[in-house]
Amino acid sequence: EEVITGDLDVNQYITAIRHTLLESEMTVGSGISCVVGDYFDGGSHIGYNRMNFRWGNIGTFQVAPGSHLWQVMTKHYRDDKPIPLTMCFGVPPACTLLAGSGFNYVILPKGCDEIGIAGAVQGSPVSIVKARTVDAWAIAESECVLEGYLHPRDKRWETAEAEASGQQGKAFFHPEWSGYMGKAYVTPTFHVTAITMRRCSSKPIIGLLGVHNMDDSNLSTSVREG
Repeated sequence: EEVITGDLDVNQYITAIRHTLLESEMTVGSGISCVVGDYFDGGSHIGYNRMNFRWGNIGTFQVAPGSHLWQVMTKHYRDDKPIPLTMCFGVPPACTLLAGSGFNYVILPKGCDEIGIAGAVQGSPVSIVKARTVDAWAIAESECVLEGYLHPRDKRWETAEAEASGQQGKAFFHPEWSGYMGKAYVTPTFHVTAITMRRCSSKPIIGLLGVHNMDDSNLSTSVREG
């Protein structure tokens, strides 16, 4: 209903939060990456990736080694073109379940249909929709979506503190998974080309009480219509 392509300062639209007193910067940790089709061998992937938009529409993009998105990124690391994808916020509960079921690639190989599995969990298909500015798909029921490109070889520091020290794995940053151990690294970057969302007047008020803000069914987050 609303497509924003100008003045793409992501932090003006997506709430970043600080998880501990040790972190020097805030994180967007609630985005669910969505890759559908050829880049995922004909299947669909959804999963969490932490981001820090230090440069307006460009943010760091942490990818867990071995994960589905790591497999996609590794295969296309040397491509001339970046990888199109969407980051979806406020998705159906079943999608939150699949995206947050860490390390499921042990039993769900690349090319599986995670969005289809989410549909089986909720008992009805999960709707998807074509992105407006990139050749990718998004979860149609999302509250808002970041469209853009993952640039595997455009690597940047997750925090200014880490960049100043020149040391990876030392400065504190968003303790999301055990593989990250709550430290900042040099990561690939996500370049946002558009922000799409429901009409603002129809969006609910989101209570940011949990780790993954805007995921209304996840952890201790809450939603009330307003």
